[in-house]
Amino acid sequence: MERTARARTSSAGILALVWVLSGPFAARGSAQVTIGEPLNFDTGSANAEILDIARGDRFVYVSSPGGACGGEGDSSGLSVVLHLGESRMPLKEVVTVDLGLGEVTSVAVHPSGLYSLLTVKDPDKPNVNPGKIVAVGGNRLLGSIPVGVGPDSIDISSDGSFAVICCEAEVPVIADCDAETPEEDAAGSIEVIDLRRGPSQLAVAAVVTVEEMFTRELSAHPARAASAKAIEPEYAAISPDSSYALCSLQDQSAIAVVDLVTTADLSADENLTAEDVGAAALVDIVLLPHGFIDRRGTIRGVHPDGLSISAGGTYAVTANEAHTDARHLHGITVLDLRGGPAAIAVGATYCIFDLDPTLLNGTGLAACPVAVPGGPFPADASKLPRVDPEDTAVFESGGTTVLAVALERAAKDQDRGSALFLDAAGILDGAPPVKIDRKLVGINPGARPEVVANTSDGRYVFTANENESGTITRIEVGS
Repeated sequence: MERTARARTSSAGILALVWVLSGPFAARGSAQVTIGEPLNFDTGSANAEILDIARGDRFVYVSSPGGACGGEGDSSGLSVVLHLGESRMPLKEVVTVDLGLGEVTSVAVHPSGLYSLLTVKDPDKPNVNPGKIVAVGGNRLLGSIPVGVGPDSIDISSDGSFAVICCEAEVPVIADCDAETPEEDAAGSIEVIDLRRGPSQLAVAAVVTVEEMFTRELSAHPARAASAKAIEPEYAAISPDSSYALCSLQDQSAIAVVDLVTTADLSADENLTAEDVGAAALVDIVLLPHGFIDRRGTIRGVHPDGLSISAGGTYAVTANEAHTDARHLHGITVLDLRGGPAAIAVGATYCIFDLDPTLLNGTGLAACPVAVPGGPFPADASKLPRVDPEDTAVFESGGTTVLAVALERAAKDQDRGSALFLDAAGILDGAPPVKIDRKLVGINPGARPEVVANTSDGRYVFTANENESGTITRIEVGS
């Protein structure tokens, strides 16, 4: 219970910070970091949603989702793109794999580089029936295993031992899949997959159920989660030392923390079920800012989506997508990880419109409207564009800490999403990030960057652009 008290205290602290730190920031000198012009590359697939970069930076793996309930000719796929590490060298697609029916939602490359794992939803009832992960090496299927309902995001530990999958199990949408009914609403989960015996012998090591998350913490916060099934695990990120994983609980404005060391220790006990191991491995539920009133009078939070952990493992940064009726909550939140997985502290939360005031162009606003938990909806907040911060990447480039944020939707008077680059020096100590540049991505109007990822040398950033026929974008970061 001590962990619960700490989580609540951290959450209350950040609620006090969220509006204090809103407003224009004083300029801070940045190292000479330059952001190159985007290079767009069409993989030739029907769509591109998530990508991962193999260790060594030479290959980019891109997932191409088919329809949620697609029929013949609407398969999902995987594209592998060769990146030679030189700005003058073009990208080249070298492998394509047809994954069949079922919407592929994420991809992660094993650190060995020998295979990748992809999460795939059930092709008939994607929000009701269990999904699966598939292991692909070259153009061959190496293995497969069922996982929870609606697998959404996957990450692989740097030591290659485990994969973590956040399964959201969304409420069925009848317009998308006629076979589903709302009465079949299923429960989500966080699943840990044991990779130590290779891709042909995948095994479920732990399952953290939403019932466990609800009982442990969220039942005390009905405005965040009225029931266990309301909890939708969204995005996975594993610490650099492979000791624990973070999973964003978007609608709950929270982060679940799962101990992989405990998972490894207990999963060999034949007397324990995967759910038993998951219950022991759930370290904490960290509460992010919540309690704001949207324009319709509903209580909302920052709704974290993608997140990234710094290379040193000292902090993480979430992309706060927020609800469309609470766009003043678009932004980022900093998590202090220095105390370890059982003592994660919530740091500052920033409004995206203050980090890049050009996003306010055409709105008549000079700053992000102030948001006070429990207070009225901020005046003029309805004028804000819906930009949907979707993902983050934090890395070092030329001695500068760079934070890239994928903004899925277009700002006012622009026609596609963008990647925002920030100087994040001092972010762990409360220094607001300072804008370096922002680049539109994709080729056609409507392109939406769903993910942002950096090469290990910090020289390039890639986005996968949904809604645009398989396009990825490469942006060079120089100093």
